[in-house]
Amino acid sequence: MKNLKTWFESEKDAIPLSIIFLTSPLSPLTTIHRLKRLGLYEYLPEPSKLFDEMPAALSGKMKETLKTALLSHRSGSREVINQKLSEIISRTETELELADYNLTQLYQFVSVFTTLVPSIIASVLFFMNLEQGIATIIGAAVLSVFAGFLGLTVFPSELRLPSPPKRYFLFLLGAIPLYLFLKFEMRLLLSITFASIATSLLSWIWVWRELKILKEARELVRKACTSVYNIFKALEIDDPDYLLHKRWFGIAKAATTSLYLLALHGGKKLSESLNLLESYCSRYHDALFRIRSKTRVMMFYAMLEALVVSAIYAMLVYTLIFFTSIELHGVAGYFYIPSQAEIVKLRESLDLVLSLNAIGLSIATSSSREGNPLYFVLYLPLIAAAMWIGYTVAFGYAPTLFR
Repeated sequence: MKNLKTWFESEKDAIPLSIIFLTSPLSPLTTIHRLKRLGLYEYLPEPSKLFDEMPAALSGKMKETLKTALLSHRSGSREVINQKLSEIISRTETELELADYNLTQLYQFVSVFTTLVPSIIASVLFFMNLEQGIATIIGAAVLSVFAGFLGLTVFPSELRLPSPPKRYFLFLLGAIPLYLFLKFEMRLLLSITFASIATSLLSWIWVWRELKILKEARELVRKACTSVYNIFKALEIDDPDYLLHKRWFGIAKAATTSLYLLALHGGKKLSESLNLLESYCSRYHDALFRIRSKTRVMMFYAMLEALVVSAIYAMLVYTLIFFTSIELHGVAGYFYIPSQAEIVKLRESLDLVLSLNAIGLSIATSSSREGNPLYFVLYLPLIAAAMWIGYTVAFGYAPTLFR
């Protein structure tokens, strides 16, 4: 478990560390030593140990960065690391250009083939073998939850937002008493909707703060670029340790850490390093907000899909109820007409199915926008509410179709 955590941390820190190496006035291995003494990137091995063996727990991207640092040390030239790391970052920038398109395509695939398609297949199976139909939609609903994580394979790891505090998720436990108290149909779906509202609001505030941190780091770099000698004065901060605060993450952490090192060990190429730092920070900052802008529509797609899918299920249920009410049981022609008890079981199963679909769509949306599935709570109340509304309204409207 510890190795897995190290792998994820090193994967998201590889590009930020590359930026620090590129802009640091110190040699790469000296920079690692300095960072560890400052309490940063503590999972990295001591520089002396890198000569023996590269830690297996590190990601491939981090290993490539550290191998480049070793190569620079052995050659005694910064040109090696500048060239190699520039190639790594250029390759990553190409990935960033394609990220928003890939995320959009992946999201459409996940949402359509894990929610909409199963509902269409169910519309056939319900009239042939209800038990098999129920098993199919439950299986597809479970699959939709896992499929939601696929966005992580495309979203740039260095741009992922840190997870919200775990205490926020305690509000979700409120779904248990709500489920026991509510007597409405789809009470599990409704319980999840109400229980997730507080967590959702707190998480929205948290996201706003994290995005503000990214913007602040970019502004600090821009202020530093106006400095000739004293960076701390240009930044208008009293305590230099402010740049090493734990609030910084990802590219913002790379920016503030680089500023700290440049302020203390600037050297002759201070202006050049600051301009390079500003260039990289701006590119990644713009890339993240471009992804968020283009994927914003995903939330509305998810709500629309929730309405459509739940309405389809509601229409199917009422159609079965209608055929049952005219006392056609068993096989009528080529269609299987379920009993009243089977209808009850189907409606109870749909509560679970729609709840899982809401969670799956929420995970897919958060993985594509924040790069972190734990932010599914941002979208869960809206998507779950859309599911409940779509089902309730469609079920209420369905009788008019059979008059």
